[in-house]
Amino acid sequence: MKISVLLILACSMQLSASVMGQQVSIESGRMSVRDVFKEFKVQTGTFFMYSEDEIDSDLTVDVDFLNVSLEDALEEICNQASLQYEIVDDYVLITKKPIVIEKEVKQEEKEVKGTVTDADGNTLPGVSVVVKGTTSGVATDIDGKYSIKIEGDNAVLVFSFVGMVSQELTYTGQKVINVTLEEDAAIIGEVVVTGYQTISKERATGSFNLVSKDQIDKPSTNIGSRLIGNVSGVQATFDDEGNPTFEIRGKSSLFANSKPLIVVDGFAIEGDFSSINPNDVESVTVLKDASAASIWGARSANGVIVVTTKSGKNLKKGELKVSVNSFVKFSSKPDLSYLLDRASSEDVVAYEKMSFGKWGAGSHKMIDQEMSIMSSLTPGRVALNEHNLGYLSDEELDARLTKYASQNNQKQIEDHLMKNPFIHQHNLQISSGSEKFNNSLSIMYEGNQSYLKGKENKRVLINYRNSAQIFEWLDFSFSGMYGYKQSSNNASLADIKSIAPYEMLLDESGNRLPVYKGMYMPNFDRYWPKESFPYSDLSYNPITEMENTDYTNKEIQTRFQGALVFKPFEGLKFNSQIQYESFNSSNKNILGEGTYAVRSEINYYTQWNRADNKLTPNIPNGNYLDQNRSEIGSLTFRNQLNFDRTFGKHSFNAIAGMELNKRVTKTFTEPRVYGYDDDKLTVGTLPNGLGSYTNSNLAIYNWYGYKTTIYKNKVHEFGYNTDKYVSAYFNAAYTYNDKYTLSGSARTDASNLITDDPSYRYSPFWSIGGGWQISKENFMKDVSWVDRLALRATYGYNGNVDRSTSFLPLISMYPNNNTYTNEPYARISSYGNPTLRWEKTGTLDLGIDYSLFRGKLFGKVDVYHKSAKDLVASVSIPAVNGVVSQKMNAADMINKGIEIEVGTRLPIANKVDFYGNFNVSYNHNKVTKLYRDKFHHNDLLPMRAGETTAFVEGENANTIFGSHYAGLHNMGTDAKPNMQPQISGKDGTLYGFGTWPADDVMNYAYSQGTTVAPWVMGLSFGFKIHDFDISCIMTGKFGHVFRRTSYNYNALVPNSRFSEVLNADADKMMPLPQNDTESRYYFWDRFWRSFSYLTESANHVRMQEVNLTYNLPSKFLKKTGLESVRIYSQVNNVFSIYANKYNEDPEYPLGSYKPEPEFTFGINVDF
Repeated sequence: MKISVLLILACSMQLSASVMGQQVSIESGRMSVRDVFKEFKVQTGTFFMYSEDEIDSDLTVDVDFLNVSLEDALEEICNQASLQYEIVDDYVLITKKPIVIEKEVKQEEKEVKGTVTDADGNTLPGVSVVVKGTTSGVATDIDGKYSIKIEGDNAVLVFSFVGMVSQELTYTGQKVINVTLEEDAAIIGEVVVTGYQTISKERATGSFNLVSKDQIDKPSTNIGSRLIGNVSGVQATFDDEGNPTFEIRGKSSLFANSKPLIVVDGFAIEGDFSSINPNDVESVTVLKDASAASIWGARSANGVIVVTTKSGKNLKKGELKVSVNSFVKFSSKPDLSYLLDRASSEDVVAYEKMSFGKWGAGSHKMIDQEMSIMSSLTPGRVALNEHNLGYLSDEELDARLTKYASQNNQKQIEDHLMKNPFIHQHNLQISSGSEKFNNSLSIMYEGNQSYLKGKENKRVLINYRNSAQIFEWLDFSFSGMYGYKQSSNNASLADIKSIAPYEMLLDESGNRLPVYKGMYMPNFDRYWPKESFPYSDLSYNPITEMENTDYTNKEIQTRFQGALVFKPFEGLKFNSQIQYESFNSSNKNILGEGTYAVRSEINYYTQWNRADNKLTPNIPNGNYLDQNRSEIGSLTFRNQLNFDRTFGKHSFNAIAGMELNKRVTKTFTEPRVYGYDDDKLTVGTLPNGLGSYTNSNLAIYNWYGYKTTIYKNKVHEFGYNTDKYVSAYFNAAYTYNDKYTLSGSARTDASNLITDDPSYRYSPFWSIGGGWQISKENFMKDVSWVDRLALRATYGYNGNVDRSTSFLPLISMYPNNNTYTNEPYARISSYGNPTLRWEKTGTLDLGIDYSLFRGKLFGKVDVYHKSAKDLVASVSIPAVNGVVSQKMNAADMINKGIEIEVGTRLPIANKVDFYGNFNVSYNHNKVTKLYRDKFHHNDLLPMRAGETTAFVEGENANTIFGSHYAGLHNMGTDAKPNMQPQISGKDGTLYGFGTWPADDVMNYAYSQGTTVAPWVMGLSFGFKIHDFDISCIMTGKFGHVFRRTSYNYNALVPNSRFSEVLNADADKMMPLPQNDTESRYYFWDRFWRSFSYLTESANHVRMQEVNLTYNLPSKFLKKTGLESVRIYSQVNNVFSIYANKYNEDPEYPLGSYKPEPEFTFGINVDF
C-alpha cells in the first residue's frame, strides 16, 4: 500500500498554504510535546506526523503562547526539544534534529547520496538516516533524497520511518545507496473497515483480520481465495469451479444461511465474490466477533467480510495512472480413473456374469415380448439375456463378453469429451487524482474453459468510482458496477458415468458407435416398426449429445452506490447513502433432435395403432426449447451521523443511523417449445394438444397405446418474493490517552420475515468492548523489545434469519391443474411458526495483540465463546396437529475456540528478507438444546450420498452417524442356511436388511465424528531476494472424518471397490449376497452407505500455492515511461498429504472432480 494511503488516513483534511500563519494560544506551563501537537491540531486543523520512537511520550517543553503564529510556536517547541519540522504536502513532519559531534581527530569524510522509496516506488520524505552507533544523521527531503557524511569504511546506515520496517545497509565505498522500505505488517497504522465506519487498529476492540496487500495482489479469479490459509478461524469449501464459500468460527445456524455477509464499499451485496473484480480490491477485512460485526445486526451471526475497492485517492494532484494486468492459468486433464471410479472392463464383465439372473429385483432379466423395451441393461447384460432367451449361442456369448472385457473407453473419453482446463484474465485500470476529484475505472475480461468440452464461461466486470469535494463542507461520491457472465453447460459428468467402461464411442475408423441408454433394443427391433417412427435411431453417444446440446446461462449484475457527506464542523459528518443492485439471470436450453432425450420422447408420444399399424405423432419433430429467468432487485437507503474528535487526551468516535432495505425476487418459467428452429426462430405446434385423462375428446396416446399427457411445463410459472428490513443502529467508542478504549454498539432490525409481534420483531442486537494499550504505559517504557501489546475484551449479540419457514401457515399452489381431476390443487408448504423470531448468537471474545523486536515478531491470540439460541430446528410436536414435526425457534448451540497467529519479518542480508505467518484455530461445536421424540432411519442414516439430515442434542451439528456391521448371520437352519448381513444395536440387538427397522434409529446409529475440521492451520512464508519474491501457502485441517467411497452394491456397473469386496473378510466388510435367490437385495441401499467401517480420518495437509514474482529494476524503466513491471508465476494445488490409507481426498471424494496442479503466468505493468 502506498505511503500516501497512510497519510490520507491520518490526514483527512488539507493544509492550506497560509495555515502556518494561524494564531495559537497555550498557557499550560510544562506539557508533553505530543500533547502540544494535539492541541495545535485542535486549534488549527493541521496534522502532525512523527515517529513515536523518536518523540517519547515523556518529552516535555515549557509552553506559554498567546496569539502567536503557528510557525513561531513550532520554532520555539523544536528549539526546546531538539526537533525540526518540515511542511510536506498536506502535513507537518516532525523529526529529531541531527546532532553532529565534532571530533578532535577527524577521519576522511565521504559523502553518500541516495533516494528512499516505498515498495510502489513512491519517494518517502522524512526518513531518518543515521550512522549506526553515532548520533550523526539526516532526514530525507520532500523528494525522498538524502546526503550524509561518513567517516571511515564499513559504517552501517540505518534507515527508519514510521510504519516501515527499518533497514540496515553496510557502507563499502558506494557513492549512491538507494533504499526501498517495506511496510511493517505489525506496527503500521492499520485501519479496520466495518462497512459503516473506518477506525484505527488501536481503537478497535473487536476481533478482526486484515488480508495483507501482498496476498491481495496475488493472481486469482475469485478474491475469496486470498483468505485461504491467511485468516485464522475461517474454513473454506469449494464448488466444481473452485469458487470458495466460508464458515467463520463454526456453524451458527442449523437451517438458515451459514455464509458470512459480504460487504462491498459500505453496503451488503447480493450474491458472492464472483461480482467483485479481484484486481480492483484495495483491502479485505474479516469481522469475527460481536463487537466487530454486531453493527450489521440480524445478518452478522456468521461473520462479515468487508471488501473495499480501489479509487484514485492515493494519487498525487494531477496524476494519471494506468495499470494493465494479464495472466493465463492452465492445468492437465483430470485423473479419469479417480473421476469415473469404475471397475475395469474385465471386472465389470465378471460381475455381470456373476450376478445375472440372481438376487430378486436385481436380476435384470428381460422377457421376450413386445412391451418389454424399457431397460438400462449394459451390453454385457443384454448379451447374457439374449443368450438366456436363446437368441445367442454359447460361442456367440463368449465372443461378445471376451470382446467387452478387452475394451476400455477411457482414452476415447479423454480425447473427445475432456479438455485441459484453461483460464485467461485481462484487466485494465485507469485512475486519476486532482485537488477535488478522484476517479477510478477498471475493466476485466475472463475466459474459463472447464475440464469438460462444451462447458465454459466468460465474464466481463466493469467498475467505476468517483469522489468529489463540491464544497469544503460537502463531498459527493458515486460508484457503479456492471457484470456480465455467459456460461455454456453442454456436457456433464453424469453423461460420461452412465456408460460401461467397455462401451466404445468410436470404431477403429473414427466412426461413432451406438450406445444404448434406457432401451432394450433386441425386443424393439423384433416387435416394433422402428423405421416408421419419427426417429428410427434410438442410440445414444456422449459425443453426439454434447454437440446437439446448447445450454446457455446469461447473468447481468449491476450495482450503483451514491453518497453525500455533509461536514458542518470539524469532527461531525452526515452521510446520506443509497445502493441499488440488480441481478438478472436467464437460461436458454436447446435440446437438439440429435440428442437421445428428444428422439426417444418424440417416439414415446407417438401413438401406434396395432390394428392398422398406423402411427400418429403427438409432438412435432425438431429441437426442444426451455427458457426461464429470474430477476432480483435490492434497494438500500441509509442516513448516518459520524462524530470523531480528539480533545487533549480524550478521543470520541460515534455513529448513529437508520437503514431501509427492500429485496424483490421474481421468477419466470416458460412452457417447453417443441419443433424449435434457432436459425429461423420458428416453432412447431402440438398437433393433438396436451392430452387429457378426464376428457376423451382431448385424449392422446403414447406408443404403448395408453392415455397420456404432455406434462412438461404446461403453463407459464411465476414466482414473487419480497423481503423488507428496517434498521436503526448506534456505535460509539471513547479512548483516553491513546491507551484505554471503551466501545459499545446497539442495533434493532425488523423484517416482514418475522412474526408481527413487536416483542419478537424488533429484537435488539448489541455489543460492549474494551481495549488496553499496555505497551504505552510508563512501566513499559524501558521494555524496548515490546513494540505493541494490547488487550481486548468484547461481548455482544449478532443475529440471523431462517427463510425456510414462516410465522403463518403457507399454501403453495401448483402451476397447473391435477393430471387426473383437471382441478387446481396445492400443498401446505409450511404449517407456521407463530413465534418466529430472530436467531441470536451471543459472543464473548478475549484477545491480545502483540508486536516484538521492532516488528520482527507479531501476532494475536483470541479466545471466544459463541452461544446461539432460538435457532430454527425441526422438533417433535403432537400428531393431533396433522404432522409430527415442525420448524420452530427451539434449538441452542455453542461454538467455542481459540485462534493463534504468529508473524515475522526478518532481514537476513542486504536486500534479502524472510517473512512468514502461521495461524492455527480450534473450534468446538455442540447442539445443547433440541427436542426430538424419535429419529427415523433416514434422518441419521441417509440412503443417498448426502450426509445426516437431522441434528442431535449433545452432538456436533456436523456429526455423521453410522451403523456397525455385525457380519453374516444364519437366518435359516443348519439344513438350509441363509447367511444374511446384520447390523448391531447398542443393546446387542441385531437388525437385518430386509425391512425398515421399527426401532428408533438412535438404538443402532453411532456417532462417527464431525465432517468439519475442528483444527485448521494456515502457513504462509517467503523470501524477498533483491527484486525476486518467492512465497508459498500451506493449509491443514485436522480432527474430523469423512465417509470414504464404498462399493456400490446392486448397481449395474460396479465401481473400483469391486475387487476389495470380493477379497474382503465377510465378518469385517459386507460381501455380495450369499444366496442366488436373495429377494431384497435392492433394500440394501438403505444401509451400506453408512457403515462405520467406511469412516476415515479426514486429516490432511495441502501445499495450496507457490508464487514467484520478479519486479523489473527501476533503472531499466527510467527511459520507458513505465512506473513498474511485475512478472509473476503461480502453482496451485501443488500436492496434498492424506491421513487415510486409501489415498482418497476427503474434500474431493473418489468419483468426483479433484483439481489438478494449476500453473499461472502473468505480467502487471503500471504506466
